Amino acid sequence: MSPHLFLRCALAALVVVSGCAADPHLVGVSGSLDALHVTTTTTTTTTTEPPALTLEYLVGQHFQPEDRDWALRVAWCESRGAPESLHSDAQHAQSRASGWFQHLPKFWEERSTAAGVPGADIFDSEAQVIVAAYLLYQTPQGSGHWYPSEHCWS
Repeated sequence: MSPHLFLRCALAALVVVSGCAADPHLVGVSGSLDALHVTTTTTTTTTTEPPALTLEYLVGQHFQPEDRDWALRVAWCESRGAPESLHSDAQHAQSRASGWFQHLPKFWEERSTAAGVPGADIFDSEAQVIVAAYLLYQTPQGSGHWYPSEHCWS
């Protein structure tokens, strides 16, 4: 090999190793030899199911911690609403009181609007709980709204 060709090859090798390729066909490599290995990155997306809107979950969302057991007892006494229930279509035959907390239809529109759920159906599970919490916390009568069943929940 001629000294000229050797020098040219050595210079080309130096350029390739330093990453400064003068020849567009030469590719530079910098860093360790690990850079030559192909790596794959895997991204895992975890989707969480929204919680089931059970009576217990909704009571937990809308009642103060110290009142949650009481609210579950009232729902049980009024409609036999169990904590794991997802819905209540309970309706009193004479008064038409409906749902877990036996809301009276004649007051529903006014109370659901005041509670912040205007236009909600009386059988809407979350609206039933929201209105019950509103009655307990925002009206002078408080727990007296469920006075007829007090013997059961007190």
